[in-house]
Amino acid sequence: MKKYWKFVPVIAGLVYLLLFVPRFAHAAGDVEINSTNFPDSVFRQYVKDNFDINKDNKLNSNEIQSIGWISANDEKIRSLKGIEHLTNLRHLECSGNQLTALDVSKNTGLTWLNCDNNQLTALDISKNTALTYVFCNGNQLTELDVSKNTALIQLECDNNLLTALDVSRNTELISLYCYHNQLTTLDVSKNTALRDLTCGANQLTRLDVSRNTALRDLFCENNQLTVLDVSGNAALDCLDCYGNRLKKLDISHCPILLNTYLTGVKYDRANGIIGIMESYEHENEGEIEYALTRFYYDGTTAVITVDENPFSDVKHSDSYYEAVMWAVKNGIASGTSATTFSPNVSCTRYQFAAMLYKLNGKPAVGNVTLPFTDVKTSDSYYNAVAWAYTNGIISGTSKTTFSPKSEVTRYQVVQVLYKSVGKPAISTTTNPFKDVKKTDSYYKAVLWAVEKGITKGTSSTTFSPKETCKRYQMVVFLKKFNDQYHIK
Repeated sequence: MKKYWKFVPVIAGLVYLLLFVPRFAHAAGDVEINSTNFPDSVFRQYVKDNFDINKDNKLNSNEIQSIGWISANDEKIRSLKGIEHLTNLRHLECSGNQLTALDVSKNTGLTWLNCDNNQLTALDISKNTALTYVFCNGNQLTELDVSKNTALIQLECDNNLLTALDVSRNTELISLYCYHNQLTTLDVSKNTALRDLTCGANQLTRLDVSRNTALRDLFCENNQLTVLDVSGNAALDCLDCYGNRLKKLDISHCPILLNTYLTGVKYDRANGIIGIMESYEHENEGEIEYALTRFYYDGTTAVITVDENPFSDVKHSDSYYEAVMWAVKNGIASGTSATTFSPNVSCTRYQFAAMLYKLNGKPAVGNVTLPFTDVKTSDSYYNAVAWAYTNGIISGTSKTTFSPKSEVTRYQVVQVLYKSVGKPAISTTTNPFKDVKKTDSYYKAVLWAVEKGITKGTSSTTFSPKETCKRYQMVVFLKKFNDQYHIK
């Protein structure tokens, strides 16, 4: 019996192993593909179909090590719990699902993460320091910390609720997309390798791209920028800064833009300058080119300037362009319609009185009773006529008439302006105009206007005193008059 007793422990051990083999057939690293480890049924089935090579409803260590890529887009997955077991994962695609949370803290080897268009309110990628590409567009993120992700090459976080984004440590970044968030500031001064920047539809008041000399595409539309300096961005070939408050844009240092910008310029008078883009193809719509409207390009310095001109009948090349814009901007004159100024229409007496009254700041006139039967208190120009008449600037055409709708002549305009400043002495005695005589009542007024640079005549030798004063001539007279006397 003794010689058999020494085998009892061996036999007992064999019995023990036989009893517990099912429990230890997969090592401690094996993961059951069940509802505990993978609670989402869709994701669980995805794992089973794609990674359970042995078809034994579990992932052994070899199978886990082989899982480097997950592509589970648009699968209606609600949870990716279980992904923490897939520790060799390098590439994760899970866009277009119904995720409200995503824990990738155990997936430290991730280099690519695409979780676009889910319902994420938070995303912690602080443990994923190997990440080079992150796409989290179309979620509900209010913050995103990428300070530990220094290897990032591309970051896309469009259409979230971010109020701040610090990319100062992401010096390898080539592409940054943060469109349609709530950013008030964005510092890209450390991102000198940046080639693509899309930061439109935020609340930026300032954007400095002076250090981003490699920048090719810049989309900063629909912000609150008043200045945009692209003088250091010679590589730019696509620029959209539409919907800001820019008044001027110098692209003289952007040779590619200079060759292409005329294919597409968009301008919104209410919001400011232009987007400059190459023409492009739009699906089902053919070639799209923004309309060239209301901007001025001087052709030499490559400065594009917003032209706040609403009038189709006033061109930038017109000699009176600046005078018209000045008069409109200062509320001295308005158009004859929303899109016309009618520069060659003759100016009436009441229009002249109204413009001069506005130039002088529309002073109060008190209770004035005019002797003119053709000017009623209900007339829009009543106060203007009352002010001009009571101040001895404009008289009536008779004791009882003002003739408000009669056309005013050129000599009458300079005569009134001369009176309004107290008929100052003139030093010149040279009269360049053969149609203005010394005996004319307006002689001194015309010479004063010449001396002050208010008029140069209709030619070098004519003033055309009795021609009616056109609307464009009137605003030119008034602007030059104001330039001398600084009334407004």
